Amino acid sequence: MSDTYESHGFKAFGNPTKKAPFSSLKQPTRHSQPEQLPNFSLFPSISQRAKDNAPRPSHSHQRIFPPVNNSFSTPQRPRVKVDPMSLGESQEYSTDPAHIAESSPQQRPHEQAHAIGNHQFRFMPPTPQTSQRPSSRTPSETPSLGPEVDADSEDLDLSEMMNRRMKEAKVIKSQLAEERVTNANLLSQLSAVQADFDNQKQRFAELEAATEANAEIISSKDDEIRLLQVQLDEVQTTKESQIVLLNDKDDQIISGLEKLQAAEDKLKVMEDRVSKVKDAAKRGIENMGKNFDSLKNVVEHLKTRYEVSLEKIPNMRDEIESLRLSSSQSIKALEPYMDSSGHHLVKATETRDLILELQTDRNNAQQVIDFLRDKLHNLSTQLAEANEKIAELENRRKEEGTSLARSAGLWETTGQQVEEIASRLIQREREDAELLAEGLKLEIQLTDANQSIQELSDKLNQKQSDVDRLLEERQSLTVEVQHTSKSLQVVSSRLEEVTVECASHRQSAETKNNEASVLAERLRVSDEAKAVLQTT
Repeated sequence: MSDTYESHGFKAFGNPTKKAPFSSLKQPTRHSQPEQLPNFSLFPSISQRAKDNAPRPSHSHQRIFPPVNNSFSTPQRPRVKVDPMSLGESQEYSTDPAHIAESSPQQRPHEQAHAIGNHQFRFMPPTPQTSQRPSSRTPSETPSLGPEVDADSEDLDLSEMMNRRMKEAKVIKSQLAEERVTNANLLSQLSAVQADFDNQKQRFAELEAATEANAEIISSKDDEIRLLQVQLDEVQTTKESQIVLLNDKDDQIISGLEKLQAAEDKLKVMEDRVSKVKDAAKRGIENMGKNFDSLKNVVEHLKTRYEVSLEKIPNMRDEIESLRLSSSQSIKALEPYMDSSGHHLVKATETRDLILELQTDRNNAQQVIDFLRDKLHNLSTQLAEANEKIAELENRRKEEGTSLARSAGLWETTGQQVEEIASRLIQREREDAELLAEGLKLEIQLTDANQSIQELSDKLNQKQSDVDRLLEERQSLTVEVQHTSKSLQVVSSRLEEVTVECASHRQSAETKNNEASVLAERLRVSDEAKAVLQTT
C-alpha cells in the first residue's frame, strides 16, 4: 500500500529534504535529552529540524510504534493484519521468472526508493472511515510474526524440494552415462562381429576358389589318365610328372580339409559370440525401456506442475491489479482533505489546537508519565530489537527470494536439459532399433553362410569320394604301368637280341655283297676277254 501511495506522487511525507506541515512547531518540555534517539515520530521530516537550528522534541513525544510488514500501526488506529496466504502468493509472484521478465525498467527506481525507505517510518494520513481517535495512553499491540514464520517454512520446503529434484536429475544423468557406455560397448562388439564375418566371407571365397581349382586339376588329371591310356610309349616320361602332381593334389586336399576344420571351429565361435551379443542387446534394450518409462513419468509430472503454475499466474496478476485500483481509489478519496498544493492537510489548525490541549494534558499527567517512562523505555528497546530482527528477516527473505529466483532459473534449465535428454533417448532408441535390424541382417547372412558352408562341405565330400576313386584308379594304373614296364623290358631285351642278329646278318650280307661285286667284276673281265678273243 505504501509503495503504491508513493508511486502516485505522494512522497512529500517520506522525503526528509522537504518540510512537513508542523516543522515550525515548538514543544517545550521539562525533561529534554541531549542525545539523538531513533526517529519514531509521526512526521519523519521533523528529524531534519536540527539542520535549521530548531529545538528537538523531547523523548516523551517520540513515537515508539514503528510500521510492521508495510502497514502502519499507531495508537490512534488499529493495525492491519497480514494474511499468510497473500504473503505466500506475493512471494511466489515475486519469485516467478515470468513476472521478473515483465517488470519494466521504470519500476526499478521505484523499488530502490522503497528499499531505501524501509528503515524510515512514513506518515499515512487517516482515511475518512476511521473512528474517533482514543486516548494516546492505550497500550500498543505487539506485532505478530506468525505469517513470516509460515512463509519461511514454505520457503524451506521449496528449497528442500528443489534439492531433491536436482538429486533426481543427477541420478538420471548418471544412468544415461552408463547406458551410453553400454551402447558404445555393444557397437564395438557389433563392429568386431561384422569384421569377423567379412573375414569369414573372404575365407569362404578363397575356399570356393580352391575347390574350383581342385575341380580343374581333377579334370586335367582325368585327361592325363586318358592320354596315358592312349600313349603307352610315353609312360616312362609322364610317370614321374604324374607322381609329382598326385603328391601336390594330396597336399592340397589335406590343406583344404584343415581349412574346413578351422572354418567350422571359427563358425562355432562366431555363433557363440552372436548369441552372447543378442543376449546383451536384449538386456540393454529392456533396461533402456525401463529407464525411459521412469524418465517419461518424471517429465509428465514436471509438465503438470508447470501447467498448474501457469494457471496461477493470471489470478495473481488480477489480484495485483485490484490492489492497485483500490490504492488509487483510496488516494483519490484523500484528495478532498488536502490543500491546493497537495502537500498539507486542511485541518492543520485544528491539529495544532489539539496538540496544545495534549500538551496541557501532558503537564497534568507528567507524574504518571514519569512513572511509566522506564517501562516505555524498556518497551522501546524491545521494539528496536524487534525492528532489527524484522530488518534481518526482511534481508533474509530478500536473499531467499533471489535464491528462489535462481533456483527457478536452474529448474527451467534442468527442464530443458531433461527434454534434451528425452530427445536423445528417443534417438538412442532408434539407433538401437537400427542396430537390432543390422544384427538380424547379420544373423540372416550367417544362416546363408552356414547353408553355403554345408553345401561346400557336401561338395567337398563328393570331391573326396572322387579323389578316393581316382586314387584307386591311380593304384591300378601304377600296377598296369609296372606290368607294361616289365613287358617293355622283355621286349627291349628281345629287340637288343634282334638288333644284334640284324647286325650280324648285315655284316654277312655286306661280305656277300662284296664277294658278289668281286665275282661280277671277274665275270665282266672274263666277258671282255671272251669278246676280245672272239674278235681276234
